[in-house]
Amino acid sequence: MRKFAKGFKHYFLGLSFWTKNSSLLRLSIIPLILNFVFLVAGFVFSLNKLPDLVNKIISAPQLWYQYILYYVVLLVTALSLFMIVFFLTFVLANLLAFPFNGIIADRALKIHEVIPGTIHPILKKTQINMGAMVRRTVAFLIIGVILAFTALIPGLGVIGAGIGILLMAYDRLDYGFDHFALTFNERREFIKAHFGEFLGFAAGFGLTATIPVINILIQPGSVVSGALLVGELKKGPIR
Repeated sequence: MRKFAKGFKHYFLGLSFWTKNSSLLRLSIIPLILNFVFLVAGFVFSLNKLPDLVNKIISAPQLWYQYILYYVVLLVTALSLFMIVFFLTFVLANLLAFPFNGIIADRALKIHEVIPGTIHPILKKTQINMGAMVRRTVAFLIIGVILAFTALIPGLGVIGAGIGILLMAYDRLDYGFDHFALTFNERREFIKAHFGEFLGFAAGFGLTATIPVINILIQPGSVVSGALLVGELKKGPIR
């Protein structure tokens, strides 16, 4: 529980660190625009398409006393579908914002004075990070398609939305992993070793990800939060 609380706390500490550094805010302008365009498009799509889809998935009850459960299931299904659409647009937006987010994370860790334990040549570091990015992106897209199908089944959509939040939280940490040039398998082992902190971080991210507008504005800040959490676990606490 202490590790969970640590990860949760440091998500918001990272956001605070981001807002207090003007250089990080300036670097955030381009990825913020990219995220805004994609995520607003996803939000508009949700408003236009999801009501009809939800009504097709959830049938109206025949008896009056069933309406309470009906509205609960309707709301949960709608929120689950919204989170899965958000996840898919998030993946697409971050494919374009990837280099900018990488610069933001690297800058945040340099301000925080985090130095990689092993310094790889630039070409080797790029090769490792590109390999990890390709594997992560392919995995995210495959899982995203699976989640989209599970969302059509009442009840499973909630599980799918939770998995989507965990994957998005992992993506926030990934830019910190790039700073240390960890391979895909090393990143996976890092998550396993610090799973409590990761779950806490994901919970904090999930809270902000469910708030319209806020979830768009703090995307670059969540990159900083993820990078600093990786940096802390690698080196020392956020100052």
